[in-house]
Amino acid sequence: GEINSLSSNTAEEIEKVNQLTDKVMSSVNTLAKEAGNVLEFLNTVVLKDYDSLEDLATRYKEDAGYYLDTSGTLGSSADELNATMSNINEILDTINASQHELNEAVQNVSDNLQEITNSSSQVSDETKDALSSITALQETISTFNV
Repeated sequence: GEINSLSSNTAEEIEKVNQLTDKVMSSVNTLAKEAGNVLEFLNTVVLKDYDSLEDLATRYKEDAGYYLDTSGTLGSSADELNATMSNINEILDTINASQHELNEAVQNVSDNLQEITNSSSQVSDETKDALSSITALQETISTFNV
């Protein structure tokens, strides 16, 4: 009777440990997948946006040089000055648009990092549960040695 009961309890505890182990492995696999997604996102989106921003800065610098040359050549003509200011406004609009895209990319990275943090917390909780079950199993097993 008691041995059968202990055997049944041990089998149940082993099944619980196996289930928790499966959950932990699933969570670890999910965490690895999400980390891969973050790296892919960084490589495909963020770095691309960074390159675009760098190109924009180069164009802005070239346009600033052009403006310097043009303003020296054109003198004080109001129409010519308005055209140059319009170019600068377009450049600033482009910079603002690129900054907005960069902000969205950073937000996406932040969201992905939050998801990874949540997955890690879940893995930690499940690991603690597994350790508690293992301790209970060890206590059950130790009753056989008495």
